[in-house]
Amino acid sequence: AGGGSFNPITTLLFQDGSLLQVDFPPSSAPAELSTGTFARPLPGLLPLSLGANTVELRATSRTGPETRTYTINATRSSAPELALEFPPRPARISDGIPISLGFMKAGPPGTTFPVKIVNPGSADLTVSGASLSGPQAAEFVLSGLNFPFTLGPGEELAFSLTATPSVHGQRSASLVLQNNLPHGGPVSLPLRVEGLTVPGLLSGWRASRFTSAELADPALEATVWGDLADPDGDGIPNLLEYALNTAPKSPGQMPPVVLDTSDPAHPRLTITYTRLLRAPAAGLDYRVEWSDTLAPNSWTVEGVTEVVTPGAGASATTLETVTASVPAEGPRRFLRLRVTAP
Repeated sequence: AGGGSFNPITTLLFQDGSLLQVDFPPSSAPAELSTGTFARPLPGLLPLSLGANTVELRATSRTGPETRTYTINATRSSAPELALEFPPRPARISDGIPISLGFMKAGPPGTTFPVKIVNPGSADLTVSGASLSGPQAAEFVLSGLNFPFTLGPGEELAFSLTATPSVHGQRSASLVLQNNLPHGGPVSLPLRVEGLTVPGLLSGWRASRFTSAELADPALEATVWGDLADPDGDGIPNLLEYALNTAPKSPGQMPPVVLDTSDPAHPRLTITYTRLLRAPAAGLDYRVEWSDTLAPNSWTVEGVTEVVTPGAGASATTLETVTASVPAEGPRRFLRLRVTAP
């Protein structure tokens, strides 16, 4: 710190048997801690064993070679802990960070998630009740829990949570559990889910691609902003422009159908396209079909295989690439991508 001086530690924060945070007076923060505290609470940063513990923190002056060692003595007693595990990652209920359940089609039947209550502590955990609260609590349902129940150290209990968003948009609730944790009182975990509908998705997309004046003019629906309109004249209607994440006002091309002869003995007709992750979840149907005759009733999906590649970087949560193919048999074969809105 300034002048090479050090002041005593003023605050220690422990949680779930770990040292999470050390606070120094702002004017004397050691260099390693920069702002006077760790940048953020880190569960498991310094795990404490049952019984007596001694932890040493070393801090170096910003203005000279001086180093100080702080010795912290702490005693950890037996206590239960409570954690919830939502796939694909565990989430300690004490974090207070909302758990996102992803996105799903609005309306029944909803989506059911497997959840576990875990006791990573060193004493029995008793859960005496659970409830859901918040603006859209009625859209979340718990099942598989009978109260009260007790979990010994290291034990877990599986149950289910079903989310059924009623409308397009974010829906939220809090899971509240009554327990015997040392700090007393219930613990609460915020839950979020994004309900999706195709009309809701298309409405937001149109607002980002067309002007307010265009959208306010019903006479332009057929030629500019409607699902079947083709304002850039490239032969790709707006519904496909949305589904393929392309620009409705910049001419482009449909994904080409190519003949894959990498295995000469088994050539395949292949089409590769970009798909919006939210679109199928909302009910938009992507389907690659083939025909040998082009007759209206001859198109089929039989024998079509797909390889899905997740998006990379910023598009990892929004896009995926689909490569669909079918054996190139007979004297001729045709392949097409069909997108249908409900």
